[in-house]
Amino acid sequence: MSDALENVFRLSQSEAEPQRNPAETAGTHSLKPLDKSAPITKTRRILPHWSQDGCTYFVTFRLADSVAAPIWKKWKEQRAAWTAMHPKPWDSET
Repeated sequence: MSDALENVFRLSQSEAEPQRNPAETAGTHSLKPLDKSAPITKTRRILPHWSQDGCTYFVTFRLADSVAAPIWKKWKEQRAAWTAMHPKPWDSET
């Protein structure tokens, strides 16, 4: 890690709550779902974004089917053809 990056990391940690022994905080953190009765900030970009102070957020990436099956099949065929024409060991030119 570069010195500059380490300094930024150190500064961001110092601004956060003080570090504690994990044994002291065991069981004190819990997930807080959206509270429908509390104020919710709603903004819109491409998708609606809801936020609420103190809530737990999850981000899920689903990449398993992000490429259509016919394209994936074509890529696999192209790779097989290329590797058949260019057997290992590969040099820097290949």
